[in-house]
Amino acid sequence: MTDLLSAILFGLLFVAISYVPLAVSPIWSLATDVTQASAFPLTAGMPETQPSLLTEAVFVKVRSWGGIRALSDLCSLVLIVSCGAIFLAAKSDHQRPMLAMMSTLVFGSLVWVMASILQPAVIGVLCWSLLIWVNTWKKSTWSQPIAVAVIMMVWVNSHPSFSIGLLLLLSQLIGTVIAGINKSKQDHSYHSWWHSVILLEAGFLGFLINPDLMNRFWDGTMLSVIVQRPLILLWQPLVMSSSLGIIMGSSWLFVFGLSRISNAKFHPGFLTTWLILSVGVCVTQDLLIWYLPLTIVLIQPLLADVIPKWDSQAGSKPLKTAEELTASDFRYTWISLLIIWLAFVFSPVSRHVIGGKPRPIEQVISQSLPLGVAKHLRKSPPPGQIFHSVEWGDWLNYSMTGKHRLFVSQHSLPSTPPLVMIDYREALARGDAWETVFDRYRFSTAVLSVENQADLVKALRESENWTETFEDEQGIVFHLSSLVKKSEPTQESSDE
Repeated sequence: MTDLLSAILFGLLFVAISYVPLAVSPIWSLATDVTQASAFPLTAGMPETQPSLLTEAVFVKVRSWGGIRALSDLCSLVLIVSCGAIFLAAKSDHQRPMLAMMSTLVFGSLVWVMASILQPAVIGVLCWSLLIWVNTWKKSTWSQPIAVAVIMMVWVNSHPSFSIGLLLLLSQLIGTVIAGINKSKQDHSYHSWWHSVILLEAGFLGFLINPDLMNRFWDGTMLSVIVQRPLILLWQPLVMSSSLGIIMGSSWLFVFGLSRISNAKFHPGFLTTWLILSVGVCVTQDLLIWYLPLTIVLIQPLLADVIPKWDSQAGSKPLKTAEELTASDFRYTWISLLIIWLAFVFSPVSRHVIGGKPRPIEQVISQSLPLGVAKHLRKSPPPGQIFHSVEWGDWLNYSMTGKHRLFVSQHSLPSTPPLVMIDYREALARGDAWETVFDRYRFSTAVLSVENQADLVKALRESENWTETFEDEQGIVFHLSSLVKKSEPTQESSDE
């Protein structure tokens, strides 16, 4: 019966995640035929974003086949599979599907809150979830190292976050060694240190199967990001008063409280990785996408020890042999498969298999994007360079269809000179530094977020050189006052 209830909950999760709209993401730049150099002039002459990444090739192919709707369905499907891997990892420790499903629902609900963080790295999140699941396998067979090698091979060729996977494998080894030193004899599911070495070697061998060999390892490490890339300039430290800060603080208190009342032990490798990611999240919120799935799996042994087993009577029944099984014994299995099929039918993903009406484009695109701003700029494309946030760059690139000269975006970030990112941070900082930056790049238009760039909005409103031309709930547009005055006579004559 618990398997049936788990199937119902997973079906609801399937449908819910399939309707998560596309939010802030580099995917938008992959959804347009406009070249990076023409849309973002500051990247001209710089090397393009790595063309060997499988993710970009897949996204471009899907977009050319089914448009934005197909891209949205692909992201949702990958996130659903990631939730399935987290469910299997959570269930492997205690074989209690309902408890694992309820924990997976918590992760699934966070997908809605963190869609803008998850979607740019959906393939990385999938590989991370699968790697966590593989590390929960209890039988030390050769299938586990092979699975680790395959996952790392796909990961290193798909997304630059693969160093997180190597961190987990290294932490697995460190955790088992520490457990051995402490002569910890918890349960037999923990791998011996030599098997952890084999897994680390398998993961590293899988990583080496990439076109750039060791250069890819350097490009994917945090040291490379700090030394030669402007990504560190966009790191946002965790603010405890924010919604993400509240989620993090609550998870720390919950894990600490659970460890105090439970007699079960944490998985040593998962605990080591979790502690490292907990510190990392305080430096940059982007690590939350790796922290949350691991937390769900980490606490499973303790939850199983604390929460009473409500299906103990069913678990006490002896299992039937293959000869004793009848058709009626499979009724819950068939009903569960029917529920999963119905969830698939009612999701937008099924349109590509069984047909049906496409979703309205308003449901595919998140309302948190500057839709009104993009519509306003399409009507009257600005003549010069546009200042905007990194997060909005990809959406503006897609929605303005080539009639623009944009600043920076998430997709063009690896090709952006570090000095440009330094100027970007100075422009957003409080004070008069923005005037120097705006003059240096000769910005004629500024597209700002009403909520996240309030200080710069206030400064432009107080400046005589800038005039506000549009505002809605998401964004506000400023033009140079000299350009606005030149366009006024033309506008009046056209009205006449």
